[in-house]
Amino acid sequence: MNNGFNENFQWITLLGVTGVYGYYFSKVLPPSGPDVTAEQIVLFTALLVLLVVIYIVGAILCVAIDRFRDPKEDERDKLIRLKGRRNASYVLTLGTFVAMACAFFTVGNFWVMHALLGSLVVSQLVESATQVFCYRRGF
Repeated sequence: MNNGFNENFQWITLLGVTGVYGYYFSKVLPPSGPDVTAEQIVLFTALLVLLVVIYIVGAILCVAIDRFRDPKEDERDKLIRLKGRRNASYVLTLGTFVAMACAFFTVGNFWVMHALLGSLVVSQLVESATQVFCYRRGF
């Protein structure tokens, strides 16, 4: 990994979020009822803790790899982060409208909660993917 800390951590974010939430959605879909169950809440909490551990270990590894470089953030890093957040906000806004539509047209809270969670997950993936793309392209 000859990349900087920010790019390496975005790769860890992409892989961690894809793996953890991919597993979560594979376990809870299709729904067993109209509402979120206690087992799904426990699974979500356990996987969220796992994701935090992945982030911590990944950040430690990124710092260990880049320990001899100057970790200061420059104008390019700030601009790339802004582009990622901009794209993620579009996805999150769309996902919020989808969740509102689920609230109007479905019974129970399962689809509303998972539409919101799905939009958060996809927006994080879009943010990280945009940042990795910008680092790779040299923007």
